[in-house]
Amino acid sequence: MPRDLTPRRIPPAASISKEARAFLANEVDPAPFLVRPSSSEEWIAIRHAMNPFRGNQAEHMMRTLPVTVKETQIAGVTVRRITPHDQPAGKTAQIVLELHGGAYVLYDGLAGLTRALKFSAGSGYSVLAVDYRMPPEHPYPAALDDALSVYRAVLGDYDPSGVGVFGTSAGGNLAACLCLELASRGLTQPQALVLNSPWTDMTPSGDSFSTLETIDPGLYTYHGVIEEAAKLYADGRDLSDPRLSPLNAQLPARFPETLLVTGTRDLLLSDTARFHKKLRASGQGSELLVYEGMWHAFSDVPEEDELYRDMTRFFEARLGARATG
Repeated sequence: MPRDLTPRRIPPAASISKEARAFLANEVDPAPFLVRPSSSEEWIAIRHAMNPFRGNQAEHMMRTLPVTVKETQIAGVTVRRITPHDQPAGKTAQIVLELHGGAYVLYDGLAGLTRALKFSAGSGYSVLAVDYRMPPEHPYPAALDDALSVYRAVLGDYDPSGVGVFGTSAGGNLAACLCLELASRGLTQPQALVLNSPWTDMTPSGDSFSTLETIDPGLYTYHGVIEEAAKLYADGRDLSDPRLSPLNAQLPARFPETLLVTGTRDLLLSDTARFHKKLRASGQGSELLVYEGMWHAFSDVPEEDELYRDMTRFFEARLGARATG
């Protein structure tokens, strides 16, 4: 039976911000979510169409927020180091690596920088935003290799107990996979991890993939461009492979203390909640925040500022080592 992907209109909760209610009042256009690109040229065209808006946002933030941004190369990977003006002395020896979202195919360059800029400006932490390689040019494991290379280089300058990692959506998938890869190699884990609406299972196995389909304005449905992006990144591998879907991985004895974030309209609510349950069941430290009325990777509403305050408190309670070089 064909899927009914007609948008469902659910009135927004009165308890959320007026800005969030206004956003949810907009009618969602399903078309961008339903496309199934069939060539590298089509994928690159989508990237070129989607990136400019966020890139322009980032350029505006770089001019107006109290931060300095420096682009450089670390271990051959392009990164952007964001340093807050008047950074608190206690945070100069700490750093947060940020891995952007975009289904592994979108938001390279400045387009992937908006969350890192906002978090750095609000938290006082220096943020190292990793511009990892993406498909179709660079499928798995290019992104993981880049994140691993940058993290290992950072340990030359920082004690690992002063290093945090933050990832959103596909970036949350990458952040979790990074920690699993570190464990498999016997390498030191970061001190703390924040996974914002993480894509922990590349198959649509979670309940929310059905219950919140067409309700989440951030993802809308798995059955379209998101499914095709997963296949593109996997490059022929089974999507349930633990190296792609960390929800299926055997957790190591040591995993970073983790804050997981989602919302009641997030298509990846189940991915987030199930990974939290998996961490708790294995004895790992894990906190779960579910924001009322929020959609996948919600942004540009007051609740996003609240999220960064929650993240800041989480990192401040765990990071505290001095730099070693």
